[in-house]
Amino acid sequence: MDIRVKQLHVYIYIYILNTILVFAVRLTGSELVNYGRVELWSDDGWYSVCDENFDDMDATVVCRALGYVTGKSQCCSALGRIGTTNPIMFSNFSCTGTETDPKLCPFVKSSICRNGHYVSVLCLKTATPKEGD
Repeated sequence: MDIRVKQLHVYIYIYILNTILVFAVRLTGSELVNYGRVELWSDDGWYSVCDENFDDMDATVVCRALGYVTGKSQCCSALGRIGTTNPIMFSNFSCTGTETDPKLCPFVKSSICRNGHYVSVLCLKTATPKEGD
């Protein structure tokens, strides 16, 4: 596996039987490099992610793909409503936390987003304490 950082995007190249699969993730819509709307590359462009069932475990996988330690999901289109973003193409992520890229998690590829909110995340360089710690 070869990981290259280019601007704020991480491109992960996985070589399988002489075929290159490219997974890409980026954060947009914010001046901060560690906070923004999650967008994934698919086929022909960048697409937003619906926030249905998206939680901190999913956010952590997104942030790890960008070189951070952990992530926090930000509710309810924190950076504006749909229509100001790239179209939604992904929803219902269900990451276990062991994945190296969000597109390796179970998800639904669909432009339907019932609640109309896209995902934003805050990525952190250190682990956050759990309740009770």
